[in-house]
Amino acid sequence: MDRLSVILGGVAFRDFEVPAKIQFGGTQRIVTHELIGGGFVLDALGKKPQEISFQGIMSGTSAFSRAQYLDIMCSAGDMISLGWYEFFYNVVIVDVLIDYEKPWWIPFKIKCIVAQDLISASIKRSFPIASLIASDLGVADTFINQAGVVTVSLTNPNIANGQALLAAHSEALGSDIIVCSTALATAGDGFSGIGALVRLVDRSSSLAAATAMAGYLNRAAQNTRLEFM
Repeated sequence: MDRLSVILGGVAFRDFEVPAKIQFGGTQRIVTHELIGGGFVLDALGKKPQEISFQGIMSGTSAFSRAQYLDIMCSAGDMISLGWYEFFYNVVIVDVLIDYEKPWWIPFKIKCIVAQDLISASIKRSFPIASLIASDLGVADTFINQAGVVTVSLTNPNIANGQALLAAHSEALGSDIIVCSTALATAGDGFSGIGALVRLVDRSSSLAAATAMAGYLNRAAQNTRLEFM
């Protein structure tokens, strides 16, 4: 990497002390909702950052005192800043390995847990809530036909009405599923049993879609309240 300074808490690494590389990244947390008929819905819950790790060599007359300070910061477990190039985080040091050779030449390895990505946080704050609402309403709209609620109007001013209609529709589907289950259990012949089973699968599929749809509507409603705070 470019020979720019890396600053961790009150410790600065400069010139050839700057690590050759710094590892960072993360994993997007995904929840999969499986629907009847083989369909599924993916919900992205947000990024889980991986540990930031790097290694290098501290040198010069301040090497020993800086190594001690790194060890103290790790023991304290306090949140500190980590910055290099255009990256800036609040982190907690979770692992420090000091390989003491000479007071003026000390190799080290460091691992940090990310408490906050300050650059990403500032970008998220600037992202319009209206766009998030529109996105959730757009996803909810894809479930209308499967859920069987064609009368729902998915626009921002009508979210509350949509929630009420969807709740009533879901309750009706639940009651219908009970009726279909009873009919299937008491079917006197194969033909009646097949008919009850087909209706049961259809109503269950609609209820699954309505449940997924309700999740996006509820989040859109919550963001609508935040938009006017």
